[in-house]
Amino acid sequence: MLAGFETGWVESHMNNLNCGDSDSLGVFQQRPSQGWGTPQQIMNVTYAANKFFDVGEVEDRNCASCTAGQIAQRVQRSAHPERYDAAEAKARALLAEARRGGFDDIGVYRPAEARFYLKGGEIVHLGNPHYEPLMGDWNGDGVDTPGVFRRDQRTFFLKNTNTSGDADGAYALGNSTDIPVAGDWDGNGTTGIGVFRPSTGTFYLKNRFEHSGNAEITAVFGTAGDIPIAGDWDGNGTETIGVYRPSTRTFYLRNANSTGGSNGQFTFGNPGDVPITGDWNGDGYDTIGVYRPANGYFYLKNANSSGGAANLTVHYGSPGDRPISGRWR
Repeated sequence: MLAGFETGWVESHMNNLNCGDSDSLGVFQQRPSQGWGTPQQIMNVTYAANKFFDVGEVEDRNCASCTAGQIAQRVQRSAHPERYDAAEAKARALLAEARRGGFDDIGVYRPAEARFYLKGGEIVHLGNPHYEPLMGDWNGDGVDTPGVFRRDQRTFFLKNTNTSGDADGAYALGNSTDIPVAGDWDGNGTTGIGVFRPSTGTFYLKNRFEHSGNAEITAVFGTAGDIPIAGDWDGNGTETIGVYRPSTRTFYLRNANSTGGSNGQFTFGNPGDVPITGDWNGDGYDTIGVYRPANGYFYLKNANSSGGAANLTVHYGSPGDRPISGRWR
């Protein structure tokens, strides 16, 4: 599958092209003159994909040590074989998106019960009431699952299934005063962990799931009192940092995981609201929203813009719940 997504991205950026080099056509730029089928057949995406995988599965069995890009090359026989492996991060993000479905769901974490209530999904117990909740696709299987951050141990406890029970992994990062955040920081289809340090306005982010506790990315953005958020604000497949400033009800979004200024500032919500972000309409862009603990309502926008009414207003949860979002169905 990864080889297929690498090939589709490299050859056509996932467009069903009716032209190409020589007589190449379609998503995979297959050539009728090379026996891939008639032009009409190749322009049928289902036919073209099946033809790719018919050959790709054989090549995968014949070369157990091959990378996905090498499998793609054995199928395509391109003059530029290096391009497929170079597209791995983007291909993983596309594959994860395809497996997840089109848009994010909402849910809540109920601290008194240490339970995640996933709208349209499961009720999952994880951790203790004083842990901080988060959701992410920790293993790249296309399904977002719960995690918690235990401040006193400076440790994330993550589950790979939406079932109650012990965590599947524990990973150290940050200090006891840090606020947890999660995002796909490198666009590889797997959610990484991170923390925001209010005292210095600094994000510490990591994609590796190992126990060193050292961040791979450090970025100064925001200030004391801000709440960290993350999302794919520009639709490029990589999630980047942001903050919500409760004192002014303003979202500050940045399109890179690096130190610098905001690429957009948007005011939304009421005093006391809690920020929430997600792709609410399946257009490939994460946008802002708020959860109102006083009445248990989500107010979600389909564009990152200031003011105006919410595009979606959904009641879910109870007063005092913590908002979460993700793709769990």
